[in-house]
Amino acid sequence: MKKNIKFSNCSKYLSLISEKTRLAILTELIEGEKSVGQINEALQIKPTLLSKHLKALKELDVLHVQLSGKERIYKINSDFLSKNHTNEINFGCCSVKFNV
Repeated sequence: MKKNIKFSNCSKYLSLISEKTRLAILTELIEGEKSVGQINEALQIKPTLLSKHLKALKELDVLHVQLSGKERIYKINSDFLSKNHTNEINFGCCSVKFNV
C-alpha cells in the first residue's frame, strides 16, 4: 500500500511540472531566489498567468515565498533540493536535473 501512496505523490509532482510555464519557473529558480518581477522579466508572461502557476507550485510546497517590503521573493523549497547534486530537484520518487 505504501507504494501506491508514493506513486500518487509522485504523479502529483510530475503532473505539476509537466506544464511548460511551471517548468520554466523552476528553471529560473534553480539558480536561486527571485522576485516575481525578476521571474516575469525572464519569462515574459502575463502577471495573472505567472501568479496562477506560482500558486500551483506553492500549493504542493515546491516553492517557498517570503515578503520583502512589497515584493514576494520565491525560491525552491530546500526539502526538494538534491543534497548531492546542484541544479536538481528531488521529489522523493524521482529527480529532475536542470541544465542551466
